[in-house]
Amino acid sequence: MKTAIIAPVFALVLSGCAGLIPQNVNTAINNVNTTVAEVQTIARAVCSFVPTAATVSSLLSQWIPGLSTPQSIATSICNAVAPAGVPAARRARSAPPVVAGVPIHGRFVPR
Repeated sequence: MKTAIIAPVFALVLSGCAGLIPQNVNTAINNVNTTVAEVQTIARAVCSFVPTAATVSSLLSQWIPGLSTPQSIATSICNAVAPAGVPAARRARSAPPVVAGVPIHGRFVPR
């Protein structure tokens, strides 16, 4: 439900209609975009994985107390995509990992 509310806002901004949205909504969108970028930067540094913006936005929309900072979200994503002791080849063939009910999509990048 929350994702269904956030998605139209993102679509409106991406379509170039940002001038039609009240300023407080623009501020909220900018905050989300900043948080998404921070999570992606931290996850890249921690585990060489860059989650998609949609994945991070979905996690943010869940409002989970333990996932309230960019660091905690990135750490949860890294723990899900690179669990200790699981070979990379096996992770690549399995279903996407999940954090708080959200499938984690993204890509591994070279260190």
